[in-house]
Amino acid sequence: MPVQALIERDPYLAIFQVLSQGAGNDTDCGARRSLHTAITSLLVAQRLGWDAADAERAFKVALTMNPSMLQLQGQLARQPRVPSAAQRQALASHPMRSLRLLELAGVADPIWLQAVLQHHENEDGSGYPSGRSDVAMLASLVRRADVYTAKPASRSSRDAIAADLAGRQMFMQDPGHPMTAALIKEFGDYPPGCHVRLAPGAPAVVVDRGSVITAPVVACLTDSCGGMLKTQQRVDTRDPRHAVVAVVGQAAVPGRLPPDRLLAALAA
Repeated sequence: MPVQALIERDPYLAIFQVLSQGAGNDTDCGARRSLHTAITSLLVAQRLGWDAADAERAFKVALTMNPSMLQLQGQLARQPRVPSAAQRQALASHPMRSLRLLELAGVADPIWLQAVLQHHENEDGSGYPSGRSDVAMLASLVRRADVYTAKPASRSSRDAIAADLAGRQMFMQDPGHPMTAALIKEFGDYPPGCHVRLAPGAPAVVVDRGSVITAPVVACLTDSCGGMLKTQQRVDTRDPRHAVVAVVGQAAVPGRLPPDRLLAALAA
């Protein structure tokens, strides 16, 4: 599959895409969420040592878990009020409706279909649509990837959650589970595209893993006054003079950095 080949060629760039929350219409928003969950599911499955067939299934399950509610996802993300009764009903029934759409499209793999049906079930029985506790492994992985990738996306009701806080929330909500541990290790506190503030006060963006997990390689694209630099300047944050002091949301960075500048910084 071409998308999987691209992920495997550059996993770090794939993580950057997960954390890049672009604009678009409602259906685009839903499709993007599914793609981000699929990328995350594949990377975590590989980190867990799953065989190629199961890792590919995880990708497919995440990519096809929500065809029955793509537009609704975008609507819910931008509406300021709680879901209406009709919207709640659509949410509760979407696993069954998505399963039916896949069957109509010719998908016959029972493991794939089972995981789509169960991707909102929890091992403690608190999920939906059936409240079961015997949840398929694929569904469990995709659910965790879906929960994590929703956090960096801003909504009308809340701001985007910073990468380090998203990881801590996952750990606190699901302590000790190997899938969650693998997810947190894969993304880390400072994933690519994550905006940080350095010791001098200058904003920067993470572009590579450093030799130390707490000291990523970053690119300074603006100066401390918010002026755009003509060329990106890579900084090794192991140097205390340029240490990362905080993860910040993109809204806290003076000026909006164009996506092509961020991608250029990652590729440099």
